[in-house]
Amino acid sequence: MRFETLYEKVHQTTNGFKYLELKSGRRVMFWDAKNEADDHYSSMIRWVSRMFKLANDESDLNRIDNFVWHLESLVGAYRAELERLNVRKSKEERIAQLRDVSGRTPEEAALYLAKADQLEAEL
Repeated sequence: MRFETLYEKVHQTTNGFKYLELKSGRRVMFWDAKNEADDHYSSMIRWVSRMFKLANDESDLNRIDNFVWHLESLVGAYRAELERLNVRKSKEERIAQLRDVSGRTPEEAALYLAKADQLEAEL
């Protein structure tokens, strides 16, 4: 990952679509980034395959192992972030359900609202 990508600011259109504005002035939206990632993924597979074909000795295999380790670390970080976001979303949905107290007795409503407050505090 290039260092400057860590500091790219996310902008939003008046319609609510997010985009990044690159230093070149180009605007990149989600599907642009997805298509670029897909294109580069194919290229990466091709180059890693070539690395295996061209490896001569143990030091080359160690370099491949190091490269793969970095890929696994990156994928692990993205997987953990996806899990965190999915758990947050399911908690937010649960909170919304608990806050809907229509048709409940006042005692039930108080219990449901207290549970919703507890879950909200965990976010």
